[in-house]
Amino acid sequence: MLHHVPRVRLLPAVLLLVTVTAASLAAQYPSDRPERGQGMGGRPGMGRRAAFDPVVVEGPPSPDQFVTIVPLDDAQKQRYATLYQNLMASTETERDQIRKAREARQAGGSEGGGDPDARRQSRDGMRETMQTLQDRQKAFDGALGDFLSKDQIKQYQTWRESRRKEAEDRFRQRRSGGAPPSGEAPPSSPPQ
Repeated sequence: MLHHVPRVRLLPAVLLLVTVTAASLAAQYPSDRPERGQGMGGRPGMGRRAAFDPVVVEGPPSPDQFVTIVPLDDAQKQRYATLYQNLMASTETERDQIRKAREARQAGGSEGGGDPDARRQSRDGMRETMQTLQDRQKAFDGALGDFLSKDQIKQYQTWRESRRKEAEDRFRQRRSGGAPPSGEAPPSSPPQ
């Protein structure tokens, strides 16, 4: 003898069963598509471009410029000069690679031409180069903490943040097709 079950009472049970099954399958067979906030290959941070930091690409301020940003005593000046020279020497190749790629892009070329695989390899190479520069800049910034006071570090960070903002503003202005804000010279190269 069959019992008649109203459809209305079955609907929540069916929906619950479908939801549980879908969640179980999703856990067992993860999608290759990146989740929100992730980029290619599901790597965090690769979906959106990180904020451009001109110090990473161009290098920190020279010793002569740094003393105008952060007052230093003689011992600090010497330590900063040594740290700066070491960083710039160890990252010269990476900075040259970035500069050449930017110049090629500005000239209307693109490394790899019309070959998508070559363009992807070039992009991947630039990401690795940028990561190397970011890692070395982070180590440089950490070493500053060995001989600068907290107030001096804060002055440097404030200067860097203003540089980032200026670069982002120039980049947005260029992307929108406008001229740089009045009183500002056109930038020599766009942010990455």
